[in-house]
Amino acid sequence: MIVTEVEENHNLPSFINRFTKVLFYYSAMFDCLDTCMDRNDTNRMLVEDNFCSLGIRCMIATEGSESMVMNVGIDVWRSFFKRFGFEETELSQQSLDQANLVVKQVAYGSCFTLGMNGKALTVGWRGAPLFYVSAWKLN
Repeated sequence: MIVTEVEENHNLPSFINRFTKVLFYYSAMFDCLDTCMDRNDTNRMLVEDNFCSLGIRCMIATEGSESMVMNVGIDVWRSFFKRFGFEETELSQQSLDQANLVVKQVAYGSCFTLGMNGKALTVGWRGAPLFYVSAWKLN
């Protein structure tokens, strides 16, 4: 199973801490969109409306069980999947090479950062981690 998830813990009990994390995360996300996509691009508008807007509203305006969106870091997912018998597996070298190739070929590829967190690939923008991709198998 391949999992792609936000690489940030926005599910914090303190409003100030949650607000700060959300502010920095979405600042990087909007900077990425603004740099890479035209303002009138339909795909950009979909990302802003369906991902960014919903995420910001849910994480800032709601708390705890009221929240429809609960982003947590990869370590939380690791412990969750392990509890249900999944084991994280390494991404293939071919998939890592493909990710590096794509980043090198896009116009603003130098602004993207790729790194590893254990066996997961992290994708960031100008040093700010945005997403991770991990692979899991059932034991």
